[in-house]
Amino acid sequence: MYPAEKIRDYSREQFIDDLLREHETEVRRCLNKGACKVQVDFTEGRLAVKVDPSGHLLNSFIDLNNLALSRFSPEERRRIGVHYLPGE
Repeated sequence: MYPAEKIRDYSREQFIDDLLREHETEVRRCLNKGACKVQVDFTEGRLAVKVDPSGHLLNSFIDLNNLALSRFSPEERRRIGVHYLPGE
């Protein structure tokens, strides 16, 4: 996601914060409009295993999803699902 060579005037921490804020905004918008359930797509999980069989990339994506979900209350989290495709 964030390149190994740093982006000038844009730290990895700022990138992650911006990414999480945008994700939260999208999910909250759906919840606020009355969605019974909001599905978060986790297709990158399957790709992560193919790209990095060690599981490090997958764990990073899971950590990122957990950070995103931590921005919601327990009640809101009950209305958020994670969609993924099973592996081949």
